[in-house]
Amino acid sequence: MNETAQRDTPWLVDFAGKAEKQAGKLPADIRSALYLLKHDLEQKGPVQTGWRNYSLIVNTKDMHHMPFE
Repeated sequence: MNETAQRDTPWLVDFAGKAEKQAGKLPADIRSALYLLKHDLEQKGPVQTGWRNYSLIVNTKDMHHMPFE
């Protein structure tokens, strides 16, 4: 069985230890958006055209940008 078949989501999104701690300190509404984005990335992959501020970085092939405001 391959690694993807062993997981319940097609993509694995993980935070580094420091990022996880910082996420816990965010205001509740921002933290909710962060975890919603994490869920969407795990379910649908890195191309998230439905999210506000999503864009392909100019002059790149596979780099995407989605800043939080």
